[in-house]
Amino acid sequence: MTESGKKQTSDPAFASSEAFDFWKFDTSLFRLSVDELFHLMKTLDEEASAAVGDDFDDSELFARIEMVETQIEKRYPGRAMTPYKQWLAQH
Repeated sequence: MTESGKKQTSDPAFASSEAFDFWKFDTSLFRLSVDELFHLMKTLDEEASAAVGDDFDDSELFARIEMVETQIEKRYPGRAMTPYKQWLAQH
């Protein structure tokens, strides 16, 4: 954990910190498998659900969610978030 109480990961592209690199995070999404991308979306959804009511700046979290949603929609054109929702129902 960082001093701000946010989790850190070994991959700086996915680390949550004061100096979060949105470009690096967005470009790193391309190298994820579909399963990894869906797991990341699930984790971000859980973080967003847990954060409701907490006093924090959620703009970074929701920006990350939007980037992952966009990547899913690029991989499944015209299907929006349906593939993720189907995957989620099985996991």
